[in-house]
Amino acid sequence: MDSADQTITRPPLPLSAASAAILAVGATQLEAVPLADGTIAARPVLRLTLSADHRVVDGAVAARFLGDLQALLAAPTLMLL
Repeated sequence: MDSADQTITRPPLPLSAASAAILAVGATQLEAVPLADGTIAARPVLRLTLSADHRVVDGAVAARFLGDLQALLAAPTLMLL
């Protein structure tokens, strides 16, 4: 947690016994990101953390979920299709 503005940037994810998975969404922050042309630019970055009970959810399925969520967040118009 950032003490300056009280935003959660990397939240812990305790998984309760009744949950198969839990998704935490951190605060969006500007970070240095390498671009395709080799330069570095400040871009907003959103950290997502997924904890899953691997007795219930396969790791590959959880990774695919995060990939699909990333694609939807990057291009929100896809949610309208």
